[in-house]
Amino acid sequence: MTTARAHRHHEPRKRELRTAKTASAEQAIGQVTPGMEVFILTHGQFDLIDALVYLVNQVGPVDVVVVTWTFAHASLLRAVELIEHGAVRRFRMVVDHNMLRRPNAAALVEQVAALFGADHVRTVKSHAKFAVISNDKWHLAIRTSMNLNQNPRLESLEISDDPALCGFLLGIVDSLWREQDANAPLDMFPRFNDDPAPAFVGPVRVGRATAKHLYPKPRSQP
Repeated sequence: MTTARAHRHHEPRKRELRTAKTASAEQAIGQVTPGMEVFILTHGQFDLIDALVYLVNQVGPVDVVVVTWTFAHASLLRAVELIEHGAVRRFRMVVDHNMLRRPNAAALVEQVAALFGADHVRTVKSHAKFAVISNDKWHLAIRTSMNLNQNPRLESLEISDDPALCGFLLGIVDSLWREQDANAPLDMFPRFNDDPAPAFVGPVRVGRATAKHLYPKPRSQP
């Protein structure tokens, strides 16, 4: 995945705009309807997992993809509950590889693999946040500023029942699965034990990194 990709609507869509300062996910999103497109500004009173749970319970059983920069243990446990109750048939997650550089974060990424299987998580250099909820009837694309954790701040959430947009987003995710071996270690990018903040160069890549993809910061001369 080394080139930029774009999705363009060829037909105009009617977008509903909402501001939710105190509403719950259920109140803010409302009833899912065919062809819906709603843009919501929240004040942090509900999280992305709250929105996903509400949507899945309306339209499940479904396949779910979540692309996030970071995530929380509590959110993963709620995703497990959806799977255990049969509302989610398949769950895939993409997370930024820098999760592995933060204290205790590597254990969380490994926990995703333990909860959902080794072939259900990928790491990649990313700051994107979106999700796809889909089955034969529904194709919900969720674009958001929220990570998969608590977000007590102004956040955006856009939900579209749009097969073309879902297909575009799933194509991106599917390419990550093709490019990265399921049996490869999640920590694909080399670490610098004496330099915790290496500079990255080159295109976004998944899989095993080589030395040409990153370099340590220059050291000052004595």
